[in-house]
Amino acid sequence: MEISVLEEKVNVLMERKEIKVEIVHPSAASPKRDEVRKELTTKLGIPKERFVIEWLRAVYGAPRSRGLIYVYDTEKALKKTARLHIRVRNGLAEKKAKAAPGAAPAAAPAAAAAPAAAAEKPAAEKKAAKPEAKKEAAPPAEKKE
Repeated sequence: MEISVLEEKVNVLMERKEIKVEIVHPSAASPKRDEVRKELTTKLGIPKERFVIEWLRAVYGAPRSRGLIYVYDTEKALKKTARLHIRVRNGLAEKKAKAAPGAAPAAAPAAAAAPAAAAEKPAAEKKAAKPEAKKEAAPPAEKKE
């Protein structure tokens, strides 16, 4: 695997360098992100914790891939700027676990159980209460002659 730098820009506002690279891999499949990260660490002399591979794409019909690498000035700048899913892909962050659909947060079941039990009435009481409420709510209509 041979990595060559195609373009390099400094982005002062985002506190990073943006590097476009081309990776030639004639005898192997497209390289994995970890392999590219190891190679870039040795070639550029940058610690793994300060750069992310934004994207890597294989060139159709050729044993080459192109990619965009963001090299941040500090780890703090990387955490502030780089999106979570990109950091997860690069092994710099853990994926947040999602709650199952319909499941309540952990603290809510204990608090929600008490009011629900107190508000619950037997079915017979509910049925008896409904007709009375309807009669009281609507006054009888008078006939016009």
